[in-house]
Amino acid sequence: MKKIKVLFHVLLLLHACCLWSQEKQEGALIMISKEGEVGFFDADGTRMAEVKAGGLIPRTYTIVTGANSQMVGLLSNGTLVTLVEKTKMRVKTFDQEPFDPKGKKLKDLEEEPSVSKVELELDIGSLIVSTKKLDRHSIFDIRSSLGAAGIRGTEFQMALDPSQGVQLDVTESIVAFTPPGGGQPIAVSEGRGLSVSPTGAVTQRPVNPTVARQIATTIEVATLQSEDLSLNEVSNAMEQAANEADASAEENPKAQEDSKSEPEEEAPREEREEGGSQEDAKEQGGEVAPASDREESNSQLDSESEGSEVESGIPPAGDAKMDSGYGQGAALENNAELSMARKTGKVDEYTKALAQFGLSVDQTLRFYSLSPEGKSRILREAKPVVARLLAIREFGPEQADIFFRYAEGTREKILGLENGAMVALINQRIDEDLLAESLTKMNLEFSKPGNLPRDPAGSDALEKRKLTLGEDLIRYGNEKLMDELVAMSGGSLSEEWLEAGELAVQILRDKTLGGPDYIEALGSAEVFGNTFYTEVADLYKQLELDFLVSGDSQVIAAKNLLVLDNAQALTPYFGEGAQSMVLSASEDLEITGDLNWEVTSGQEVRLIMMSAGKTKIKPGANLSSVTSDLVISSREHLTIEQVKMEVAQELAIRSLRDLELKNVTIGANALATIKARRDLNVDGLTFNRDVSRIVMEATTMRLRNVDFPAFSTVQLNSLKGGIDGRYPNFGTAIPAASQIGRVNFIENVKSGGNLIMNRASFDQFGQNINIGKINRP
Repeated sequence: MKKIKVLFHVLLLLHACCLWSQEKQEGALIMISKEGEVGFFDADGTRMAEVKAGGLIPRTYTIVTGANSQMVGLLSNGTLVTLVEKTKMRVKTFDQEPFDPKGKKLKDLEEEPSVSKVELELDIGSLIVSTKKLDRHSIFDIRSSLGAAGIRGTEFQMALDPSQGVQLDVTESIVAFTPPGGGQPIAVSEGRGLSVSPTGAVTQRPVNPTVARQIATTIEVATLQSEDLSLNEVSNAMEQAANEADASAEENPKAQEDSKSEPEEEAPREEREEGGSQEDAKEQGGEVAPASDREESNSQLDSESEGSEVESGIPPAGDAKMDSGYGQGAALENNAELSMARKTGKVDEYTKALAQFGLSVDQTLRFYSLSPEGKSRILREAKPVVARLLAIREFGPEQADIFFRYAEGTREKILGLENGAMVALINQRIDEDLLAESLTKMNLEFSKPGNLPRDPAGSDALEKRKLTLGEDLIRYGNEKLMDELVAMSGGSLSEEWLEAGELAVQILRDKTLGGPDYIEALGSAEVFGNTFYTEVADLYKQLELDFLVSGDSQVIAAKNLLVLDNAQALTPYFGEGAQSMVLSASEDLEITGDLNWEVTSGQEVRLIMMSAGKTKIKPGANLSSVTSDLVISSREHLTIEQVKMEVAQELAIRSLRDLELKNVTIGANALATIKARRDLNVDGLTFNRDVSRIVMEATTMRLRNVDFPAFSTVQLNSLKGGIDGRYPNFGTAIPAASQIGRVNFIENVKSGGNLIMNRASFDQFGQNINIGKINRP
């Protein structure tokens, strides 16, 4: 009750509140490699100096690849971006919190090192992207003229040709694509694709198999090129990017005018107050955008000069500008500067910067009333924000200084208020950390006029449920979900979304199986239908596509799930018509020791262990059942070391990233399936039964110390299949680049105890082994 009263009084205090945010920090884009012709251009289209491998690519640069060329870049949040040939891209926004490198390398990262906000702009061409697992609060969007892709942690390709449209192919996780003009995002899951026509028509389809192979190979190459990069270097690049951004922000270009000449005639008042300068200029029958718009979308890079073709699409280094109408646009911009300078009597280092905002005289004079810090900070904001703040009479120097002390995310929340409420909140100088602990977007909704809650004692049942939900989300560390609930509910928490939140409270908490408390199992349709369990649901869907699970399941769902050594609590969950028992975690699943389970119902059932984060099994553990099967899976890199697994008929190990097996023993009668989305690395694998069939599959497979049973049918699938349609690579002398996409017998691979480390012995003793290509949809 005390907590409810505290929350109640906080709500009454509000006209606005703000949730968590960190100080804005610059992320960094690092050049990993380039092939062929790659050009870098500033916002005005001037070709800049080349960037060498390992160098920082300034965020203000537009990157253009020529014909038969490509570039691999690393974002400091761990994302690899490959620009294929004839691609034009820029990083519009990249904020990232600083992080402690801890002496690690890039290959040690399984999730991004700190919260980030990334917005890329793709003008033309194709990007192949591989991200680390993103923090729940991170944002990663790729925008184009035909829609935007929102990423949570995935591998995919997005291609844009203005004459043909957008092609999106997803090979891992889910991409949310928002069509042009807004509307509801379309979820494109792995194995699926989406086509958007130039008119905006959207068609969903299976992933293009050729593109899927290209994505896998490209990401493998980019990963090999970057995996040994030190995180210290990445962190240093972020510091360099931040310093360059600060230096750029402090540069105040002088107004470019001839004081001896008279300014040209002013534009009509309506044009001055709306845009500050004429929006369109015509040159040779074509439109010329003003400079402020050129910074948002640069002109096409392809040369259109008569009698001259540039196949790569990159202007030669001697071309000063990409925009042929630059001179006229600059003249218009300067006219606006001179016009406002004449009206206000202000001509100084801010004149040129202010011209792009199209301010009125009153707004301009209010700008000049701010402190030097206030002037500098407000000029970094978007045009609508600058115009709004400087239009508020009560927003003076003191309010500006207070406002800009808040972090960027907090300021965004404050800007969601009405002007009067916003200024009132600023004047209260409320501590940001206190607000972050106490307030949610739901509270902001309640704080609007007419929505302030009554004393809980008199509240109706729905309001009590909302308050209880808010408290429960905070108790279990999921308070940020309330923001998402309110947003998805259209600003007011509906009954449907309230129920989704209540289920999220139940499934997104840490749990221990085998402890004193009984954990309720839920139906798979209910759990995997919850919007806050989508990453686990996506993994379960992949297992269904692989025919590793089917039918209804009983699910133990948790945020982090700990399964105690020899937990005897499993058996009661089997039965009641369910074909599977699922142990699942939205973050990490950990098996602390031996686990034995049996099924007495006579049904053919299986135990499924799955997590959206890490699946950990204690080295030395034995997992066994003589009556059921076992599936172990993870969305992230999965390592199983010194573990013995004995089941009835079928055993499967599945990772949607890399899979590493070290000294593992497998026992099953019918089928053993071992699959990884990317790399499968095995060093020590023993089959203690003559399992009828063994299937191993990965983009690239590297095997050491493996002995396949002589009487088992063995299928080894990689991206490129067998060499000469039959053989793996043999031995340690094969270069890493030649290993990509192949099955590689690195050392001591046997069949029936006989070494098969060259073609002759493989032909003699490996006739039960077939090497094929991955059969992707």
